[in-house]
This record gives sequence, structure tokens and C-alpha cells, in this order.
Amino acid sequence: MAWPADRNGLACANDRNELPATVQADGCTRFLRSFGISKHDRAQAHKSRGNAYRSMYQFEMAFADYNEALRLAPDYANAYNNRGIAQRMAGNLEAAVADFDEAVRSDPTWAPAFSNRGSVYAELGDFDRAIADHSAAVQLDSQLASAYNGRGNAYRALGQYELAIIDYNAAIRVSPRYVEAYRNRAKAYQDTGAMELANADSEEAARLSATSG
Repeated sequence: MAWPADRNGLACANDRNELPATVQADGCTRFLRSFGISKHDRAQAHKSRGNAYRSMYQFEMAFADYNEALRLAPDYANAYNNRGIAQRMAGNLEAAVADFDEAVRSDPTWAPAFSNRGSVYAELGDFDRAIADHSAAVQLDSQLASAYNGRGNAYRALGQYELAIIDYNAAIRVSPRYVEAYRNRAKAYQDTGAMELANADSEEAARLSATSG
């Protein structure tokens, strides 16, 4: 995103996710108090502050910011997507699906929104739709490791362990330090009785977790 190159704008954008959420939220608040901000930049700032509040589990404040972002930019796919993530975190799964619907309507080429909706469908027990959405995501972005992992989870829930393992392999190939993919592949191997492989993946997941951050 193109932010004005001032301290508050950069803190609000937090492009590398290096800043604490409180610092990001404060940067957005200060940025929004500035004069001469375009409607586009104001919408982005509200979305970014919503993300900061979401990471602190302050959902009411996050929703208020996402709503304002969407009032300013009604077709802002990223704001719909992030509000959908917040809805999912808050346990509002049907509302999350509705937001991801709007995200993919606003931008039918944006893979993460499809994958996020697929994950919610899986939580709702609709694994066929989950697989369809994750498949659409990887067709749009073959490097989206979370979509392979999510589709693998849906296949595993249906007892299609070979397909699940193929997807976990793809997730790990794209993102070799993807701890959850190793954990999930371990479960799939365990389900098939391949305990040596399951134990190896569990150990690798533990090693990666210990060395991350």
C-alpha cells in the first residue's frame, strides 16, 4: 500500500508486522488525526487499526474500524477479508462467510479470501465447499501454503488421507518452516498407521517451534 512517508503512517501500515499492536493502533490514530488525508488512505488506516485491535482481541473496536473502512471504500476487498477473519476469531462463522463472500465478489482474483472462506466452511462441517474454495485459492496462487494446508485438513476430515498428505507436502514445499503443516501431516500419517513418519513430523514441528522467533 502507498502510505505517506511519515512516522505515523509507517507505524499504521506496519508492513512487516514488526511493531506491537498497541504501537500500530496508536500510529493509525495519530495518522487519522492528520489533515489532508485522502479517502483511500483513510480507509486503509481504519483497516490497519482494525487489524491491530483484532490482534488484541478487541473485536468491537476492530469491527468499528472495518465498518468505517468499508463506508469509505465499499468495494475494499482487504477490509472485507480482515473483518471476516475477525468474525471467525469472535466465533461468528456465518458472518465470516458473508464477509469473505464480499471479499471475493470485490476481487475474484484474490486467493487468500477464497482460502479463508474455505477454512470457515471446514469449521462449519461443509468440507466439499472447503475443498472447492482452497482449490480455487491454489489455482489463483500456487504459492499460498495455507490453502494447501487447509485443503489437506478438509481431505483428512473426509478420511482421504493420501490426498491430505499430498497437500501437506505441497504446503511444506512452499513454506519449509510451516509448523502446522508438519503437525497436520503427522496426524494424517498417524491415521494411516505410518507411526515412524508421524513421529518424524512431530519432532520436526517441535524443533521448528523451538527455533522460531
